[in-house]
Amino acid sequence: MIQTNQSRRSRASSPQQLLALTSLIAFVLIACSPSSKTTSNSQTSTLAPQAAGIGTTSPKTTTTSKPPPLPNFDPLPPSSELEKLDLKLTPVADIPLALGMAWSDEQQFFYVITQKGEAFRTPPDFSTIEIAIDLVDQVTPYTFESERGMTGVAISPIDGRLFLTYNDLNKDTNIVSYDFNNGVPDPSTRRLILFVKQPGLGHKAGNLIFDESGALYISLGDGGGNKGATSQDYTSLLGSILKIIPNIDSDGYTVPADNPFVDDPTRAPEIYVKGLRQPHRFALNHANGDIYIGDVGESDYEELNFLPAGTSGVNLGWPYMEGLEQRKNGGAYEFTPPIYQFAHPSWIAIITGFVYHGEKIPKMKGALIFGDMAGKMCLLGSDGVTVLNISESGNILTSFAEGPDGELYSLSRSGGVKRIDPA
Repeated sequence: MIQTNQSRRSRASSPQQLLALTSLIAFVLIACSPSSKTTSNSQTSTLAPQAAGIGTTSPKTTTTSKPPPLPNFDPLPPSSELEKLDLKLTPVADIPLALGMAWSDEQQFFYVITQKGEAFRTPPDFSTIEIAIDLVDQVTPYTFESERGMTGVAISPIDGRLFLTYNDLNKDTNIVSYDFNNGVPDPSTRRLILFVKQPGLGHKAGNLIFDESGALYISLGDGGGNKGATSQDYTSLLGSILKIIPNIDSDGYTVPADNPFVDDPTRAPEIYVKGLRQPHRFALNHANGDIYIGDVGESDYEELNFLPAGTSGVNLGWPYMEGLEQRKNGGAYEFTPPIYQFAHPSWIAIITGFVYHGEKIPKMKGALIFGDMAGKMCLLGSDGVTVLNISESGNILTSFAEGPDGELYSLSRSGGVKRIDPA
């Protein structure tokens, strides 16, 4: 059955307010579109009654005490403020097939990856662009509309290593790390952190995010070719968000002691969240620990999921659920619904970004930016979703990135890297 997380406490200007508006469960929101700039909570409806009978047993859901927000925490702003925004996209780096970008405080460079398997470095003013490491001969060859390739990049907050995730020539997932030597990843220091065998051609996901403690969060799709079976198989790492701690001086990793299934021998201890199809991008709000997960749908809906800080072990329902709609009967677990669903064909593939904590756009502080592969960009506020006046239409939006100053960037397949600026 579908369940809401009972640990979600109300907090001013918080996504929990969105969930509280329905008496039974989460709500359905009509997909935002350019013809309706803000979609408010007045457009909600309750879930179809037949969906309430799914599942028979409850999974273990871990909820720890929510840590206090950090001093730089910004609450979700109201839509009335977000509607006033007038933004522009400023091109900063012409890198075709850009798919991810991470900043290194130690090296003082951005590292931009391409789906082909390259990583470029560029200084904060983007005055030069240089190849940092080329893994094209190790990465699945790029093909148009493919979900394979080099898909994720992150910098360790513990030792400054570069982390990359890619699909190899057999289409399997590799997460590797490199030490830097004068700002360039040293191939001789390569460490294999995690290897995951893939069953099919699609749904590789591949986002990487570190928290401040050095724990690495990893998104993996269901792998394709199995109709979502891996997403409900707790012995499989696929269809999940994982949480691990990479080893400092060797290959491999350890599992955090507070992971939800660490004491359950029937479930993979690396699993943090289960029941996902293709979580191409997710966001960790470093100011308070909340997590937002965009899950790319199949036939009907895109999902935006929300996990309050300290929540893990939930199952998001794929393949029994797509958005808030029941796809088929069955399922052995209770499912946690998304906070928003966005209908096809207005949406194609959701791209989750970052919570904004920069200074250039004060009215945007605390809002989550996300978008659609077709180019539209939106902000999640405390009372709805606002469609922005900027778009990557025609370029194919692939990702968002954050700079050391909290300013945000859009990445696209043919438009390179652009900074999101006030107009």
